[in-house]
Amino acid sequence: MEFRPNLNQIRESYTLIINEKLKILQKKDKEIQDLIKGIKEIKNQQKREKIQTISSTKTIKDGCVTNLP
Repeated sequence: MEFRPNLNQIRESYTLIINEKLKILQKKDKEIQDLIKGIKEIKNQQKREKIQTISSTKTIKDGCVTNLP
């Protein structure tokens, strides 16, 4: 008697494995998206701080930017 695997069982097994792998990838994708969002927020904050620093050390007088003493 020859062993013949049930194709439906094999298909179901592969489907379960693929679905589990997909869940893992989706979770990792979400983590990566959160990291990217955090990095963008940090960069924007740094830009705001830089602009704030520049504007607190310079003033506009007669249309020209001059350094404050």
